[in-house]
Amino acid sequence: MHKIMIRDFGPIDNAELSISQTTLLIGEQANGKSTIIKLIYYFRRFQLFYSTLYAKKQFDTWRDFRKAYLSQMKTIFTNTFGNTRTLGEFQLEYVFADNRSITITPSSGNEYLNIRFSDQLNARLRDLWNSALGIEALAEIFDDSYACVYIPAGRALLSRQALLDMIQTNELSVAFQPASYSAFDLIDAMTRDYMREVSAMRAVLARTDLASLVQMVENPEQRDSFRYMYELQKVILKGEYNTDGRHDYLVLGQNKKVPFSYASSGQQEVIWITNLLLGFALNGGKRNCILVEEPETHLHPDAQYALVKFISAYQNLTGSQILITTHSPYIISSLNNLFYASKISKSKNWDSIHAIIPRQSWMDEEAFQSYSVENGSLVDIKDADLVMADISRLDSIASRQDDEYEAMLRLPAEGIG
Repeated sequence: MHKIMIRDFGPIDNAELSISQTTLLIGEQANGKSTIIKLIYYFRRFQLFYSTLYAKKQFDTWRDFRKAYLSQMKTIFTNTFGNTRTLGEFQLEYVFADNRSITITPSSGNEYLNIRFSDQLNARLRDLWNSALGIEALAEIFDDSYACVYIPAGRALLSRQALLDMIQTNELSVAFQPASYSAFDLIDAMTRDYMREVSAMRAVLARTDLASLVQMVENPEQRDSFRYMYELQKVILKGEYNTDGRHDYLVLGQNKKVPFSYASSGQQEVIWITNLLLGFALNGGKRNCILVEEPETHLHPDAQYALVKFISAYQNLTGSQILITTHSPYIISSLNNLFYASKISKSKNWDSIHAIIPRQSWMDEEAFQSYSVENGSLVDIKDADLVMADISRLDSIASRQDDEYEAMLRLPAEGIG
């Protein structure tokens, strides 16, 4: 099991997190939820960028390759988290497997970044470089068979038509090149990754719409799951997505088409969560590690529940890992329902539970963990007996509001002066 350790980085003083199949992070804004999820994504991109650089065959020695590899990862780090001089003294470590880890610290004086591979990881990567083994051996070296996908907050802006058109005609459509500079350098590297995923999936959906892709699935059980997800997407969007590769629409009843740039902010926020996950699942069902920031943004509670069911159905189809950050008590209560359905399925009638919550959305309660990010550290909020997240951690404002209201009711009547 992968593990990340964070010391004195941004709002995080001291945190250690083992990566489970389903991980939920809650907490107030600016407490460090995004910091944690972005660091996880960053470390798990080391595997991809090794293979990307390796495929170019531009280096004669392991030393030259390693220097270019680390230089690229340092550029991505500072592009995402800021200049080393401003970050203070910190230590980050990501453990992939026994004796295989990466540690990042600032140099003395905070002038530059130190990225250190553990001895075993360095030896394994060097041996891969010098051997005739295929690059697929990286998955074993990093103990990671998942492709990592980061879905940021603020997705509505990234769904705008003009921006999507620009993506297809600039460097965002190719691999990250730190030597090139443009207006898009104002966008951090992780958001650029997300935009590339959207651009690639949009091109696929321009050739074949989701409804047609669902019908192409031969396995009846899988087709039922895909259809379930597709119907949930329509519930969430209150319509269907359609694109010709240049123009995106929300198709309403009686074939009304609304340009997606004029759709509601909630629809724009959620569309590429659902499109990407459906597309990934339909494209061979490859396992991903999906990191989603605030999936609830601008969504009604009913749509939030449908989205959680959608994400769970995707996880069940593909065996993917899911990490979610949220401010929403509805996201937590939705997850709790799905965990509870899975738990009682071991002792109660499956069909009866399925009639209440479709089995495609049951979530494995044994592979779930939840934490509140507060005061610079992580607080475990999973109830070990109920196997649920403690929703009161996020919904405490309701109690304070009630207390204030009761206090005002108890005030004595006085004349208005």
